Amino acid sequence: MSDNIQTGNEPEARLTAVVDKLQQASGQKIEVAYVDIEQPLAAAASDGVLITRGFIECTRNDDELAFTVAHEFGHVEHNDTERRSVAKKEILERAAEICENHRGGAIKNLLLLGGALAVVYLSDKKVNRDREREADDRAAELATKAGFDAVKGAEIVRRTGNHRTVLEQLKASHPAGYERAANVRNKVNR
Repeated sequence: MSDNIQTGNEPEARLTAVVDKLQQASGQKIEVAYVDIEQPLAAAASDGVLITRGFIECTRNDDELAFTVAHEFGHVEHNDTERRSVAKKEILERAAEICENHRGGAIKNLLLLGGALAVVYLSDKKVNRDREREADDRAAELATKAGFDAVKGAEIVRRTGNHRTVLEQLKASHPAGYERAANVRNKVNR
């Protein structure tokens, strides 16, 4: 936990208790930074997880907090930040190669480049959604092992992660919340 945060802070104390249980269950010590701001945010980086007070206050119980922290642990364990960067680079290199090898007029090349970039964008979204599903699977496994109710915990994604329009769904980096919650329920109930 961050040294510059006041001790006795209830959101931080909740986070510390949840993280301790998850780390014990995983056998790993993943760094977790608590930031005392209103903005709700839970995110993984290559070397740890960041959780804000605003996010903790959005959770209805420790099961939801544990599911989210375990989900972010899954991203760290799977090295998703680095994998995403490598995949994007490879896709962009392939798009450039396609454009370079095509000998058309300027307009044809612009259309080809636009199409290649659309493929890159949609491929990235699909890959990212697949990684989100993997992180949800890890969250269900780890939260359950640590003594939390993963199905109850996944309610936070059902409640906060639903996309309203087809365009929002296409642009979304995460699968819809109702799908994610159902997948967790199915995984836990197997």
